[in-house]
Amino acid sequence: MLDSITIDIINKIMKKKDRYFYIKNDMVFVNKDNIINDFLVDENDTESIYSMLEKELEKKDVENRIRYYLKYTDKCIKGKPYIKKKMIDDVYKSIKQQLDNDHDKAFAFFLYMTGSRVSETLQVTKGDIEKENNFILVTLKTLKNRKQTRRTIKIPIGNKSKCFEDEMWIYVSKELDKIDENDFIFFKSQKRKTKKEKENLRKYAYKVISKVIITNVNIDFKDENGNKITEKKDLVLFNHFLRHLRANDLVRHYKMNDILALQQFFGWTDGKPAQVYIRQDPDIFDQYFGE
Repeated sequence: MLDSITIDIINKIMKKKDRYFYIKNDMVFVNKDNIINDFLVDENDTESIYSMLEKELEKKDVENRIRYYLKYTDKCIKGKPYIKKKMIDDVYKSIKQQLDNDHDKAFAFFLYMTGSRVSETLQVTKGDIEKENNFILVTLKTLKNRKQTRRTIKIPIGNKSKCFEDEMWIYVSKELDKIDENDFIFFKSQKRKTKKEKENLRKYAYKVISKVIITNVNIDFKDENGNKITEKKDLVLFNHFLRHLRANDLVRHYKMNDILALQQFFGWTDGKPAQVYIRQDPDIFDQYFGE
């Protein structure tokens, strides 16, 4: 059991995460030197504190480690990235240029097109995908739902595509050509039978997409006085951001201004998340009262 002095030090550390944590190779670490210097303890006494904080970090997957670091060490991340109208242009080009191979590019593009979670994407097989005219039908298992229901979403390609889906689909279709009907599409060679193997695969998948850096992203945040400020920052790509971007693009470019449609597409348990993206339509009452 930790003594009261140790607990007090840990509480102080957690209040100044920008000083006591640092990032290296997409991983978050504890800054042991600053702890020793600030709290006037020798290295041996620091071990219990250091070990405890390291264990906490180990519980987080790669995506959350990066977000955890950014959230507490860069004041602008306390706000949120501003999704400009053509941001998908930057994201598409960054993925295409920065990821090492076509398989990883296909994986990142699939996450965006489907708006799916990493854990859901890793369960998709070739048999879950069907092409129908200018659309791709993808059946996903909603793992965050207790009942783990399945949902089928539609992705536009060809002349229906407005957000690089046609170009992205080329990468995904190449992966489909390499596998059999019941094979997993992504990271086929990776083991995923046991709980530990699934967790390791998920961490690896998060690390793949975190290699992508989107430069000069406008980040909105509030200063100490509550005033809104926007600064340009580099953003490490992560799954939730791709879902966030896809939701914005569906509403903005495809006019999917429907709570139920968004809820089904993203596998949300209710319509509350969708309300964030719905845009007010001044003409919405015309269908009831006439123009």
